[in-house]
Amino acid sequence: MSQTGKKPNPLQQCQAAHTGDLDARREIPRLTEAIVHSFADGDHMAHLDQSPMPDEPSVVRVLSELESLLFPGYHGRNQIERHNLIFFVGEVAIRVYEDLSVQISRALRNDCRGKPAMDQCVDCDQHGRGVAVLFLERLPGLRRILATDVQAAFDGDPAAKSKDEIIFCYPGLRAVTIYRVAHLLHELNVPIIPRMMTEYAHRETGIDIHPGAKIGSGFFIDHGTGVVIGETTVIGKNVQIYQGVTLGAMRLPRDENGKVMRDVKRHPTIEDDVTIYAQATILGGDTIIGQGAVVGGNTWITHSGTALCDGAKRAGQGPPAPELGACRICGLQHLTVKKPAVIAAVLIPLAAALVFFGRHPDFPPNELTSLAAETSRLHRYAESPKPDIALMDKTYREGPGGWCVGWIRPSMSKWTTK
Repeated sequence: MSQTGKKPNPLQQCQAAHTGDLDARREIPRLTEAIVHSFADGDHMAHLDQSPMPDEPSVVRVLSELESLLFPGYHGRNQIERHNLIFFVGEVAIRVYEDLSVQISRALRNDCRGKPAMDQCVDCDQHGRGVAVLFLERLPGLRRILATDVQAAFDGDPAAKSKDEIIFCYPGLRAVTIYRVAHLLHELNVPIIPRMMTEYAHRETGIDIHPGAKIGSGFFIDHGTGVVIGETTVIGKNVQIYQGVTLGAMRLPRDENGKVMRDVKRHPTIEDDVTIYAQATILGGDTIIGQGAVVGGNTWITHSGTALCDGAKRAGQGPPAPELGACRICGLQHLTVKKPAVIAAVLIPLAAALVFFGRHPDFPPNELTSLAAETSRLHRYAESPKPDIALMDKTYREGPGGWCVGWIRPSMSKWTTK
């Protein structure tokens, strides 16, 4: 009811709403002109008067077709007989070739834009077709390396009941599959498309792998959300990482003129047989994580790691050789890292270890005393105003040679028994 007590007229209400809509629409031409004027000459946010760029729906369609080639029967058509496999593969391969060659040609032509003496490039279509053929030639090798990734996931996750489950369900495998496709194109010097592919995988899985990274066989990302692997990262064989791991750059190096140096190694090297647990951050182009290392969760590493095992030293065997990279008593790598002011990552685990080992009947009393003292020292530091120290973390493990106590000390590249 209105204030006058009369019931509102529905027709008048409808006409008033329509009039308001018309008034708003009359503003559209003015607004359109203002938007068009914002597209100034040389606007890097507007692709005008140029040949078409690669389009994301076509690139995603190529990825979908490739997944059906790499894992036939799992993606795409789900019932394929071996006797007609050649016809299925041929049919998919020709679709991949046609779509991919067009997208590569567009990417190449767009890359020529603004380059001296290349504005009138006439070979992009031919080049695109040639690169598409080279790419297809590498698919058998790509399938072989993906088989090692599937096996690594199955071996590394006891929750996996079958390899079917891994291929169907694991976001880490999907992200690695798309990365390996994109990396092949990156190696063939295809611009922009590899990054489009890995960023699509990033959105789909939460895993960000730059196509320029070099990753060996048997690579497994468990859980996966939040993993970041930078462009110049080098990862060896049989490496396993968990959610939230960052393999990144410390800072952007600049030349003498203050410009960012893009073609330098900015990201770490991870050697063979390394395990990196959740939320670990490893930064820097000079940082190397040695073969067989185990990097604990929530660690912050900006220097290369070396191993020292007090348990091996007490047994009279001395520190392990650098090339072995593991304790001879427990078989673990005790990675040398500098973890300044990361109290939560060290103090809490030490306190928990103190409770656990205090109840263990076989744990050496002197080590229990040492552990209690270390926990107390770190607790005092946590409450002090001191801004930074190099913390020493302990790892306890019962091995065939007795209790192994691995001290993790600040070090750059030399073995130490200090």
